[in-house]
Amino acid sequence: MISRNAFISALCATTLLAGACTPDLDVLENTTPQGRDPFTQALTEDYKTLAQEDKEDASYIQAEQFARKGLGASGGEMVPPIDPFKTNVPPEYLQELSQARAIINGLFAQRMDLKYPNEMAALQVNFDCWVSELVNNNPEAAATCKANCMDDLNQIHAVIESAQPELFIAFFNSGGTSLDPAGHNILKAAAKAFESSQGLKQVLVLGYTDLTGSPAANIRISQERADAGKLALIQLGVPADAILALGQGDSNPLVPTTSANRENRRIEVILR
Repeated sequence: MISRNAFISALCATTLLAGACTPDLDVLENTTPQGRDPFTQALTEDYKTLAQEDKEDASYIQAEQFARKGLGASGGEMVPPIDPFKTNVPPEYLQELSQARAIINGLFAQRMDLKYPNEMAALQVNFDCWVSELVNNNPEAAATCKANCMDDLNQIHAVIESAQPELFIAFFNSGGTSLDPAGHNILKAAAKAFESSQGLKQVLVLGYTDLTGSPAANIRISQERADAGKLALIQLGVPADAILALGQGDSNPLVPTTSANRENRRIEVILR
């Protein structure tokens, strides 16, 4: 059976059929993003722009790949950055790419897409461009995409550092989702800081687990911890509509160990 990419290549070999080479891009160009959040909208537009540029360069397969990611984003799907280990990237680039992707995923784990939607969308799309151009053996184009990606990353880090959000961390016992007295005291301090602040508008509660247990169980427990933190903050006077509680599973561990570790069983309360 002929593959989709092989079919597109054969179809587009005839100049007269070039207009039929990018059916997914054609759909994307007439699609309105269903996601209401600014990041989803920005990601959809940035993937569409990249796909259009690839089409103009007659890189039809790349154009369709990015168009499909844009369609996924427009439909509200979680569309992650390309995993370089699942591509044919030359091995000498894998370490650098995987490190960059880990940094990007770390920013997503901190939900920087909520605070800096346009910047995070550009960062992800430029990273995907970098990977894709290396896969297609276009070193000059890859260098341009890499430079854009690094510029985006530096810009986001500079904004984050200048903002200096306040961070409060409360820990949990193994498997537990209830705050102990020490945790309540930490959240009291967070609620007081939010109340006394002038410009803070949101409280982000991120729940985490250690690296034991299944991924599904860790997501569930981390969300329960985040919800427990949100409930406590509401009881302490923080408006419910100012709090976003998100379970992060076992991602972003403070201590990189697969054994049970209290420092990884936590909620992080970020005032911003």
